[in-house]
Amino acid sequence: MTRSMRAPPLSVHGVCPPPAAPATYWTPCYPFPISHRTKPEQSVATRDPREPFTRITVHEAKEKLDRGEAVLIDVREPHEYVEVHAKGARLIPVNTVLNEVRQIREFANGKEVLFICRSGQRSALAAEFATAAGLDDLPLYNVEGGTLAWVEAGYPTGD
Repeated sequence: MTRSMRAPPLSVHGVCPPPAAPATYWTPCYPFPISHRTKPEQSVATRDPREPFTRITVHEAKEKLDRGEAVLIDVREPHEYVEVHAKGARLIPVNTVLNEVRQIREFANGKEVLFICRSGQRSALAAEFATAAGLDDLPLYNVEGGTLAWVEAGYPTGD
């Protein structure tokens, strides 16, 4: 793709920015509304029967964590985690989830498991991996918008 071309929007749901004039750069857009574009009082918790997890906003994730109902697993790479991470999140990179189900289960201790990454893509994959590895007896959630939305919402970061 050359600099003078603009990629077509992936979505018609109003989350893509309007075309710039002149169109000399490409702006990514998302095929679904991401959580940090959602007001805190709105729930986007959705359960697709084809997915082994429920999609929730960072606001819903924060509420679950504050009530002690859930634990947070950050599935990004270590160098990303060191830069910034949601407070209380445990690092288990997505490529290790299949082998770390025992650690996840022990960390969860019967609570719901929230997976978070940078924007919500790798965490969805991690939830799929966890289910495939046998972690299907605990409720699993994908935090839509990921750490970007967490930070934008002003929620606590670091240890």
